[in-house]
Amino acid sequence: EDIPQPPVSQFHIQGQVYCDTCRAGFITELSEFIPGASLRLQCKDKENGDVTFTEVGYTRAEGLYSMLVERDHKNEFCEITLISSGRKDCNEIPTEGWAKPSLKFKLNTVNGTTRTVNPLGFFKKEALPKCAQVYNKLGMYPPNM
Repeated sequence: EDIPQPPVSQFHIQGQVYCDTCRAGFITELSEFIPGASLRLQCKDKENGDVTFTEVGYTRAEGLYSMLVERDHKNEFCEITLISSGRKDCNEIPTEGWAKPSLKFKLNTVNGTTRTVNPLGFFKKEALPKCAQVYNKLGMYPPNM
């Protein structure tokens, strides 16, 4: 017999923040995770765009963060945005190509109440010299390094 379930009142959003040491726009074997980075989680009503929830979170060891979202936000779109890095040598927020400064997602209970989002990365000011080898292994041409 189906018993109606109470509405979900909490979601956990979790992910990682990394230093893109090769300025690749994705995690490579040379990427390093950043503790002490800050991110903003914001949810907006999909009908009128009104902000319904905002919270700032910080990464712990291994660049991990976890944020608690109170109440059901099923008619909303949420976005995690990089604010600042915990590293002065790796604090450039990507704005071009496929590397984005934020991730958008919708909260629903289809996959449970814990949402793991893709990692977000800051660019290192200059790519490490070993990055050319990483690109070679991946069969890619390095961007202007």
